[in-house]
Amino acid sequence: MLQVARELNYQPNAVARSLVSSRSRLLGVVIPDIVNPFFPDVVRAVEDVAAQHGYGVLLSNTDWNLYREKESLGILRSRQVDGIVLVPSQVEPHLDWLSRSSIPVTLLTRTNPNFDSVETDHFRGGYLVARHLVDLGHTRMAVIGDTCDPKYKGFRKGLIDAQIPVATNLYSWQLAKNDATQEGAYQLTLRMLREYEEASETGWSGGGPRAEEERQTQRLSERPTAIFAQNDLMAIGVLMALEELGVQVPAEMAVVGFDNILLAAAVRPALTSVAQPTYELGRIATELLIERIESGSQLPPRHIVLEPRLVVRASTTRLRQQSAVDSTAS
Repeated sequence: MLQVARELNYQPNAVARSLVSSRSRLLGVVIPDIVNPFFPDVVRAVEDVAAQHGYGVLLSNTDWNLYREKESLGILRSRQVDGIVLVPSQVEPHLDWLSRSSIPVTLLTRTNPNFDSVETDHFRGGYLVARHLVDLGHTRMAVIGDTCDPKYKGFRKGLIDAQIPVATNLYSWQLAKNDATQEGAYQLTLRMLREYEEASETGWSGGGPRAEEERQTQRLSERPTAIFAQNDLMAIGVLMALEELGVQVPAEMAVVGFDNILLAAAVRPALTSVAQPTYELGRIATELLIERIESGSQLPPRHIVLEPRLVVRASTTRLRQQSAVDSTAS
């Protein structure tokens, strides 16, 4: 019988097998941005580990859209996946119903007390960037991204520990999650630095009845000498804007990213970035998920934090004692 099956290239019916075993042998993966090179490496690790244990993978991309995320989770439940690796767009109440369901879930890059989770220490990563820039002599810096992100909080703490006055020397250039892209950072950098040029010409130093969005640039008459973007695609957008404006990197402006994607070493100047162990994140998350699926474990949720690493490249250098920018601004 087995010989006949081999000759006919017989493939077992997966649906029929799942009815017998009550398992689909499928895992769901929900990510927010398939364009960001950070996530394909994570997904590759999920697929590798899943294949080693005889599971297939269903992938869903949400574009940082909470509605699409909820929809994706509902579809995966209807497909009766055995477990889900989820990179949430936000930690929202909709995760509560997921925790009450019977589907094991592992979170990536975020934590929730109801689920296993794996993340890099983003606070530590932001702190490393701040201390690196301070060591190079920078005292006025901008962060592009989300002020609620642990990367921002770590960066801010690094400046405070270095006795840099954050109220006047840390510029927060806010971008929503769905705008945290190469194009979004490019446009924001152009706008912010052009406002600096206008402020320098008019002598405006942050006062007056400006809109709240404009006031977040703080003392624009003193342009920052370093920009930290909360992911590498945004940092590449910053480099594009600086090139268009004729601002030399790193002589006039240092730039740092986060994630250490392959493009970070390929752009010019090569980008200083915080490396995340992306493959390890996906591997560990999937191993935790499969272990919980196959053991039926009722242990409390596990939280694993991996260490970041600063990779220094050509986009950062020691700040000149008196740059041309400082001379024109004084």
